[in-house]
Amino acid sequence: MLWLTDIALNALQTPMRALVADLASSGQQVQVQVLVSCFQAVGSLVGFSIMKEYGSNDSVSEHMLEIMVVVCCIVTVAVAVMLCAATETQLAGDRAARQSSPVSDVFEAVRGSSTLLRHLVGVHCLVFVGATVWFSYSVQWFGLCVFAGDPAAPPGSAAHRLYASGQEAFAYAGQCGSWLMLLMTLLLVVALHRTTLPPKGAYPACIFVGAGTSFAAAFFVNHNATLATACMALSVLPCVGAHGIPWGLIAASNKAAEEQGLPVSTAMQMALLNCGLVIGQQLTHMTLAALESFVAPTLALPAMLAAGALALTTAGAGALLLPSGAEECGALGAGGRAGEADPERHGAGL
Repeated sequence: MLWLTDIALNALQTPMRALVADLASSGQQVQVQVLVSCFQAVGSLVGFSIMKEYGSNDSVSEHMLEIMVVVCCIVTVAVAVMLCAATETQLAGDRAARQSSPVSDVFEAVRGSSTLLRHLVGVHCLVFVGATVWFSYSVQWFGLCVFAGDPAAPPGSAAHRLYASGQEAFAYAGQCGSWLMLLMTLLLVVALHRTTLPPKGAYPACIFVGAGTSFAAAFFVNHNATLATACMALSVLPCVGAHGIPWGLIAASNKAAEEQGLPVSTAMQMALLNCGLVIGQQLTHMTLAALESFVAPTLALPAMLAAGALALTTAGAGALLLPSGAEECGALGAGGRAGEADPERHGAGL
């Protein structure tokens, strides 16, 4: 179910980002992509609030059916709103050519991708190695490591109550993180709009804070619930940058190339960036699964947090080395080759 949910979310990411890029001007690309994170923060806040409501007295896992029904209702309403608000213009041309184009487009996008895009994909992958540890496994970390509970213990036992307390603390920490993500995203949008803050200066700063947070969680938290809550709240900062700045840089680069008359493929390049995200997620899932086959989760989870800190530190260093100025302009021209077969594919034909 976790993997199916990841697939669904990532399938939505590319066309949504491309549509936003199409609707924004060349000077607004980074800001509007960062603004998307505000809505993600609101969704995250709603999700953690639902968990906290159902887990106030019992373990959240005992109410998964009710939680999933509520989530499905919310998603259904959101999809209905999207279908009413967004329209798609089908591309003209031979139907058989359109059916075969996705495969060829992928190969063309990979072969013609710019240095900037490849650099961003690498950084994105490493960021989500570190972020996935928090998003997917911090509930276990709270219950098993911080509160020393046991989900398999008999209901009503001390170990079972401790695990339930860990899940409640996790939900509260998630709410704090969601509020922080919303606040920092709004501040970042204002800073990018009102000041000369370069996006590629804000991105590594967000990542390095996340690296320090993961390091503290791996080695210093132990059973300190307050420090664990602070670490989880601060762990959202790499995503404040990663959910907006790389997408905005790609959109801005393609908008500039388009204005110069160069063929572009914004949606395809965003899909490649999304591949970096998925690779990072799956690396984390498979690494933890392999690690837990040798050691107990109480040892594996702190080890994964330490690995996440290393990945985020490397990602931050990579973000510092992103091309800028004239060097970036050269990269933009190279990236335009990915869509030269059909300039109208900018924005996934939306």
